[in-house]
Amino acid sequence: MKAYPAIILFWALAVPAMAADLQEVQISATVSADTVGVQDQFQLTVRVSGSDLADVAPPRLPRLRGLRVVAGPSISTQFQWINGRSSHSKSFIYVLMPETEGQFRIEPVEVQVGNRIYRTEPIDVRVTAAGAAAPAAVTRTSIGSVR
Repeated sequence: MKAYPAIILFWALAVPAMAADLQEVQISATVSADTVGVQDQFQLTVRVSGSDLADVAPPRLPRLRGLRVVAGPSISTQFQWINGRSSHSKSFIYVLMPETEGQFRIEPVEVQVGNRIYRTEPIDVRVTAAGAAAPAAVTRTSIGSVR
């Protein structure tokens, strides 16, 4: 009977500590500019971050209407160890070029991590005859999973 309080105390302390180590996977998609000229190239970066990214598959890009991939993906990885906690991120960088002027939407990008599939939010890109004066990075983040 006296062992029960020790077991309860152990689990009361161990479960929150284990849960803190399991960092949720986060997916984000960014473009280097949300307004570009018809002859301008710009970057689409899909970033996956979390505590364990051993099973990250390359992103599945949606059909890009009015835009085409001219290079990529280039892959960048980052690992940090701070105060006994590790974090990882992996970025997939694509170079896109518009095919014509107009307003275009990059539909959600899917990334499989382990047996779960994550999706980003869509990103709108405006293509003009001339380039934008000052490009601004646009971020759309999705943390939830769909499968």
